[in-house]
Amino acid sequence: SEAIVSHNAHENVAMYGDTLIVGAPSNNNDRGCAFVYIRDDKGEWSQQAKLEAPDGADGDTFGWSVAIHGNTVIVGAYQDGDNGSISGSADVFVRNGGTWMYQAKLLAPDGAACDSFGACVGIYDDTVIIGAPGDDNDRGSAHLFVQKNGIWTHQAKITAPDGRAYDGFGWSVGIFDDTVIVGAPFSCVNSGSVHLFALNQGI
Repeated sequence: SEAIVSHNAHENVAMYGDTLIVGAPSNNNDRGCAFVYIRDDKGEWSQQAKLEAPDGADGDTFGWSVAIHGNTVIVGAYQDGDNGSISGSADVFVRNGGTWMYQAKLLAPDGAACDSFGACVGIYDDTVIIGAPGDDNDRGSAHLFVQKNGIWTHQAKITAPDGRAYDGFGWSVGIFDDTVIVGAPFSCVNSGSVHLFALNQGI
């Protein structure tokens, strides 16, 4: 645990088996990074890799959100500016043996400034869910991507059926098997709500 604390990492963490991902979005002038730790058969943790966005820039906050399933990690950078200021992005890395390789950068097809795409991420098998709580005047949305043969394809954009401005739908997301959950913390007069969606044939 001392090795983890020494990096002063952000509180966003994710774990799968004996692999731990720790996001550090303030690293290097808020360019951000994520650290990978592995646990050996003695229960001791050691750093395996430091993940960084290949096109990272100051202020991107890469590592604000992280998720892992199997040997695939997704890292959100909600302040990335490819589609406008604070439009956001997420990067996918895959482990082969003990080496982590960059695989793809994911962007919302309709991405725009202040969407905050990548504020929260989730992954299960070959499906990724990414929240964009700033989309549409903070009404918010979430995007599904599916991977096949190393290629990630945008599958669907999810919105709340009763969504309103400033709900923040997409500030939290989760996925397991064929079910997606998306949080909207400011809906219902700031009391918040949670929406569940069932995936049918990948959508």
